[in-house]
Amino acid sequence: MNQIKWDREYAIFKNKHPDALTMILVAALVMLLMLLMLLMLLPVVLLPVARMPMFEGLTNEEAVLDKNDVASPDPDLKCSGSGAGSGSSPTTCTPADIIRLGYDISLDPRLSALELTNIQDVYKSRGVDVMPFITDAMMLRAATMYNTDSNEAAIQKLLDDMKKNKSPCYTNDFMATAKGFLVGTKDQKTLSVAQSEAVRCYAHRFNAIRKCLDACK
Repeated sequence: MNQIKWDREYAIFKNKHPDALTMILVAALVMLLMLLMLLMLLPVVLLPVARMPMFEGLTNEEAVLDKNDVASPDPDLKCSGSGAGSGSSPTTCTPADIIRLGYDISLDPRLSALELTNIQDVYKSRGVDVMPFITDAMMLRAATMYNTDSNEAAIQKLLDDMKKNKSPCYTNDFMATAKGFLVGTKDQKTLSVAQSEAVRCYAHRFNAIRKCLDACK
């Protein structure tokens, strides 16, 4: 009903005021052209504003961790055992500290010989080499067999050699991979939560010893 009423009123207005109708149409056309010109100029006006530096502290994004850097501390990672931590360096790195870490590995069921084999199988199936970690874990476990005063000098010599012959520390990428292997397709092998946490916790502890010795390459 409203639409029909408007059609009738429009016809009456058109017949009585033809000039006024023309002026209205012309004005509407001018307004439309001005609006189009404004829309065309808008990007040119706004572009310099978009490029202006914003207030410092509001637009600065958090620094992205370099995947090849020595692994950064992970406050969300809960590690157990002596000297537990997710990135903090020990105050000392003596033969006694090495023996203590070896005992922690020996007593941790997550790093038993069978579990290390299972972890290695997952990494191998996903095309990633985890042998440096496996070797570190096995060597530190073996260090417990030399827990005597007579062997202290020999262990200290190994630590001194580590200072001279630096080796790569575990990186952010290594930690991300251990966390990423918690998931996979139905055809991919995955780490359990316990395995992933064990790999990352002890990798941080291995790093801590190396950083204490200044032995990271």
